[in-house]
Amino acid sequence: MREKFHDVFVVSEEFSVAVALAHLLAEDACLNVSMDLRGDRASRLGRAPDECSVFVVDIATSPIEGGDYDMGGKPSARSIVAIVPDGERKTLGPLLNIGVQGLVARDEPPEELRRAVHEVASGRAFVSQSVLAELLDHVVECHSYMEASPAWEMSLAPREREVVHLLTSGMTNREIAGALGISEATVKSHLGRVMTKWDARDRLQVVLRAIGHRV
Repeated sequence: MREKFHDVFVVSEEFSVAVALAHLLAEDACLNVSMDLRGDRASRLGRAPDECSVFVVDIATSPIEGGDYDMGGKPSARSIVAIVPDGERKTLGPLLNIGVQGLVARDEPPEELRRAVHEVASGRAFVSQSVLAELLDHVVECHSYMEASPAWEMSLAPREREVVHLLTSGMTNREIAGALGISEATVKSHLGRVMTKWDARDRLQVVLRAIGHRV
């Protein structure tokens, strides 16, 4: 059992969805779950407890719109775990652009949602595997993907940029090594330097940082 407790606020405009989410989250004894079904979603968020660590938002029933989540800086997008419907690629770019840190597919197992809440509450990004696959597919399909030269690239050496581009296309370290004609150890070394430059905890955060400027 996790030792650290987190306060969670569930956001959904459908009563049954909100109750179901609250029930699933409450199965984790370290999560204090609350929700408020009165009024519109902007006022609900405005009445959320000040101490809430994470807001779990079902975007199929409560789409995230900038105005609704700008409640005097609380909650910030970095405290949101968004539950994403299957096949909703068009929502992923905007969610990343406003800084949402947690993305979980709607059909993921309950433990995946609870894990996302703990990760985001601890200040880390979390994306479930099925959402990440959707995100990578979307990036590859973007017309400007290979043409754009995002500002973040300026902080990287040429080989580091190549590694990051291949990483965001969904390649493993072994595949990147084969594509560039280098060893897996060298790929890991390049990624390690990128993580240091970007203050990223792992390769997932590297992917999110890179994709966030493209979609």
